Amino acid sequence: MGPRSGGSWRYVDRTDGVELGLHGCFHEISESRIVQTFTFEGMPEAVALETMVFEDLGDGMTRLHAWSLVDSFEGRDAWLASGMEIGVNEGYAALDALLAAGCV
Repeated sequence: MGPRSGGSWRYVDRTDGVELGLHGCFHEISESRIVQTFTFEGMPEAVALETMVFEDLGDGMTRLHAWSLVDSFEGRDAWLASGMEIGVNEGYAALDALLAAGCV
């Protein structure tokens, strides 16, 4: 992972003998905003442009605003039908648990 403007990343998930690759590039990284691409290697033609904005709420709290821009409604629907939102929700739940435990 190269978390800097112009850097790139790649993850491979291996679950139950199935390997799924994901990759992207960082277009902008600042204290309050990240813009990156996201590509599921099983659908290489479907690239999403993701923007994440961090809002300081005070008292050590931050709100994350996130948008994903895809090239078509069909592409969006295919991503949603893939079950990818389950992994996203699990990832945020794991982050919530780490934050609640004071690990980060």
